Amino acid sequence: QLSAVALREAYRSRLLYFEKHFPAWGGRVVRGVTLFELSTRRALYAVLALFPSRFRQAFNERHATSAACLRSLSG
Repeated sequence: QLSAVALREAYRSRLLYFEKHFPAWGGRVVRGVTLFELSTRRALYAVLALFPSRFRQAFNERHATSAACLRSLSG
């Protein structure tokens, strides 16, 4: 399980790599894919946290982590 900082840095690193090595298109394409991936991840964990489960707290934490990462990268 990744901490919020580790998750954000992993996505940030991906963006920086593509911006550096594929400057004409990489940054824009990967930013869009990354934001879509994080939005999907956030929504999935939000839905999973609605159901009674022993993992409910973990799903809530992952939802919050994904939402924070999304805010950080989209701003």
